[in-house]
Formats: sequence, C-alpha cells, structure tokens
Amino acid sequence: MKRSNLNITTAISLVITGVAGTAIAGEMNLDEPVAIEITAPAQSSSFGYIGATANYGYATNSNDGDESSAFAPSIEGAYAFVLGNGGAAVVDAMIHIDNYDPEISDDEISQPQYQASLHYLHPISNAFTLGAFAGYGKAPFEDDNEKYQVGFAGLTAVYRISGATSVFGQAAYGTSFDPDEMSSSGFYNGYVIRAGVSYSGFSFATITAEAEYAASEEYEDSSEAGEMWTVALSGESEIAAVENLVVTYGLRYAAYDALSDTDLADETTASVGIKYMFGGGSAQRFADIGYIGSPYLPLRASFWTPTMD
Repeated sequence: MKRSNLNITTAISLVITGVAGTAIAGEMNLDEPVAIEITAPAQSSSFGYIGATANYGYATNSNDGDESSAFAPSIEGAYAFVLGNGGAAVVDAMIHIDNYDPEISDDEISQPQYQASLHYLHPISNAFTLGAFAGYGKAPFEDDNEKYQVGFAGLTAVYRISGATSVFGQAAYGTSFDPDEMSSSGFYNGYVIRAGVSYSGFSFATITAEAEYAASEEYEDSSEAGEMWTVALSGESEIAAVENLVVTYGLRYAAYDALSDTDLADETTASVGIKYMFGGGSAQRFADIGYIGSPYLPLRASFWTPTMD
C-alpha cells in the first residue's frame, strides 16, 4: 500500500507540473524576446588603498629649549581580504620622513621610518567586531647606535552604536629590540591603550576623534621610564567628481616624557592627504570590517628617543 500511494502521489505531481507548464507556455509569446534579469556581481573579496600624506609638524624640547618645524611626507597603504568565515585579514604599511632640525633630537639626523602590521578582525555580532594585530616598526638615525626598532601586538574592539556612530579601542604590548646595544632603550617593555569614536552621518565626511596613552619600563635608559600620550581629530571625504579618490585631513598633538628628569618633547602635526581606493574599496568598507589601523605611539616614541638624552 505504501508503494501504491507513492506512485499515485508521483503521478499527480507530474500532471500538475505538466498543466502548469502548458499554462505558462500558453501565456508566453515565443515570438517576442524574453528579458533576462542579470544581477550585479558580488563585491570583491579583497580590496585596499594606497595613499600619500603631507604633514606639517611643530615640535619643542622643553629641556634644551629647542624648537623646530618641518614638512614631513608619508606614504601608506592597506590591503584587506574578506574570509569565508565572515572575518577579514588586513595588512598595512607606511613610510614616513621627518625633516626636523637635528638640534631638537640631540644633533641626530633622522632617516625614513617605516612600519608594517597584520590584523585579523572577526564579527561577533552585527554590532561588535573583535580582532588581534601585530606589527613591527623602525625609527633609524644615521648613527648606528640610534636605530630604534619596536614590535607590538594587541587586541582591537569596535562597537557600532548606530548606523553612523562607532566606538573603538585597542590595547597592546610593545617593546624595543636590543636596547643594550643602542644609546638609549627606546620604547622598551611598554603598553599602549587607544580609544576613540567615529561618526559617518555627515554627507561630506567621516570624522574620528581619538586619544592614546602609552608607558614603557625604560625609555631614555634602564633607569628612566617613559610616558607618552596623544589626541587626534581626523576626517575622510570622498571626491564626488573623481571615482575611488578620498581626501584625508587631521590634527594631532602628542607629548613624550622621560619621567626621571626634565626631558619632555611635544609635537603638533597638521596633515592633508589623498587615498586611491581599489578593488571596490572605500572608507565605509574598511569601517564595516572593523579596521582602525595600528596604535600611533610605539613607533613615534621610538623616533623621539634621542631627544630624551
């Protein structure tokens, strides 16, 4: 009986299918062209940007009374891979050239600084992204005993309060390499905390405000710890008339202190730059995966190390 019922059901299904097919064919005029809807391809699983920034900085050394201003160009880029599990991997890199008067850095002549980082970002929910990152930077001077390297690793968290507002934070450990072989310790055995808020509700820009604090067990030398902090306001605006181009701009203040003496350097920087987005990249796509870059202070504190002498 079960086999008989199955055969009857199958026969009825075939009849219904045949009737429906005939009805549809009767409604169609086969002499007229049939419109076929083609859906747009999905966004690329990888995208990125390359950019250039013009920075103008003004710095002082309170201990020696030195001050200097300089133009400092930089080149930066990032490439993101969206993974099958919903997460994303991002590799980024930058190179930065300072032109301050050597007097402000104890007569040391700086060379180009560079940094590279790797990030993994994973969505915990539609609103919350958690990630990890690791990076390496170098701030060399002409003197072989003043070539400061730093490595760092930490966690990233991004929470979307609304469609336009996100808050973010990072916490990381960082340390210089071979401090005993250099004239000073650099950013040795330290930590950094970063927090900020980003708002994309303006029609013309995405604006980000952030603060960062860092401290190191050693800075000028083994007996002098370091403390650093910075605040920044930055923005990005798409150029409506030119596809894939984004204008960047910002203002930052930072201070670097060797705690056991009067050595203190501070720096104010204004910047304007441009990014070329490729692979379907945009500022919004980078924000959607939770990418906020790397902490600022470990590498920059390394650059200001000779000033603490």
